[in-house]
Formats: sequence, structure tokens, C-alpha cells
Amino acid sequence: MPRPLTRRQSEVVCFVRRYVAKRGYPPTIREVASELGIQPTAAAGHLAAVERKGVLKRSARAARGLTLIEGGRRHAETT
Repeated sequence: MPRPLTRRQSEVVCFVRRYVAKRGYPPTIREVASELGIQPTAAAGHLAAVERKGVLKRSARAARGLTLIEGGRRHAETT
């Protein structure tokens, strides 16, 4: 059984969801970091963990390459 999202990982998912709903495109890693008050490397680590848990997909070749996976492990319910 996959491990649940941590509090910080849930915050990342909620922020990405709100950002996409408001603007129509996903945030950059720097925007995620700025919102959470953390370094971009820490934000990248949280995003990688969330991706491993099947909640979002990242494209390494795009600055705004985050895609939420709807129904992805039901962790999206934290919004």
C-alpha cells in the first residue's frame, strides 16, 4: 500500500490545483517554492515525492510541466 501524502506534499498539490484553476496553466518550481516559503530544491523534492505517489506527473523538458492526475490515489481530496 502506498504511503499517504505528508502535510507539505498535500500543500503542494493544493497549491498546484488552485494555481491551475485560477490561471489555466501550472506553476513553475520557483512559484511553488515562493508560495510555500521554501527553496526551489526543496520544492522540487516535494514534487518528485508527489509524483512517485502517483498524484501528479512532471515533464522535465517544460518549465510549467506539472500535470495533476485526477483520481491519482485519491490524495487530491485534500483541497
